[in-house]
Amino acid sequence: MCKEGYEEINGTCLDKDECTLIPGLCSPHGTCENTPGSFACNCDLGFKQDGVDCNGMPLACHFCKLLIS
Repeated sequence: MCKEGYEEINGTCLDKDECTLIPGLCSPHGTCENTPGSFACNCDLGFKQDGVDCNGMPLACHFCKLLIS
């Protein structure tokens, strides 16, 4: 049995490429990077990771909202 993020192929545990298997991860404001056993979102400038997406409010707007509250 393989660890999470890996799959058994011909008796060997190999990394799953979540970025290929699940199109749209980290979209629309970022790109997906496969990592051993997982993946990472590289968010566009001004955005932050929000779960498996970079759909969060742009950072500048987030800070403005905090200042106004």
